Amino acid sequence: MKTYQQDYTAYQTYALLDFNISFEKDVTADDISRTVIEVTERIDINKFVAFTHRNSHGYDGLMMLRLLLLAFADNGYASTRKLAELCRTDIRYMFIAQNQKPSHQAFQRFIHDALIMSVEEIFYEMNRIMDDELPIDTDVLCIDGTKYEANANKNTFIWRKNTVRHREI
Repeated sequence: MKTYQQDYTAYQTYALLDFNISFEKDVTADDISRTVIEVTERIDINKFVAFTHRNSHGYDGLMMLRLLLLAFADNGYASTRKLAELCRTDIRYMFIAQNQKPSHQAFQRFIHDALIMSVEEIFYEMNRIMDDELPIDTDVLCIDGTKYEANANKNTFIWRKNTVRHREI
């Protein structure tokens, strides 16, 4: 008795589809990545980035500067390998990079060849520009959403009503 084996091979023609992935809706309006984009659009980038060192295969200098500033604002100091990983995994970094994935070597070349100032100096300059142009209230600075007085200890904000009441007694 002869057994026949079925041929399940499917011969299909595949068409390449051109998907344009945009993270415009995924990043909220009050996210720090949008603030970095807004501030870098207002300033003269030529003070910070030398565009003469960019090769034909290099990434956009403005995009790389935005990624560096976002990483510095988000994490403090970030290594080039961490930056490359964030460009592959974090939606905010993909939003700025327009779904490009620069390697850690691209970040190193950009920092070494194209940046005129250090990232810290650029970040402080951007903060000065934001302080001058944007209406930011510097009387109350909140890092994590809580509002404390400038001379507060850890219990002043919590026990204030109670201490005022006991002083009156």
